Amino acid sequence: MTENLALFEEATFTEFELATAEQIAMSLGRKVPNKGDMVMACEKSREWNQQRRELGLTDWV
Repeated sequence: MTENLALFEEATFTEFELATAEQIAMSLGRKVPNKGDMVMACEKSREWNQQRRELGLTDWV
């Protein structure tokens, strides 16, 4: 678990993931996204990109 947390803290995020995390935080009444919001945003980004690939489209990011 500690290893995964260290990797997360060194991660870089796309503008799309950052914007998604901000929207998640705002929808929950926070002004600043937390780590959980970032994880959720990354998962959503992967999910949306997979759906786009299945449709023959390129990734958003």
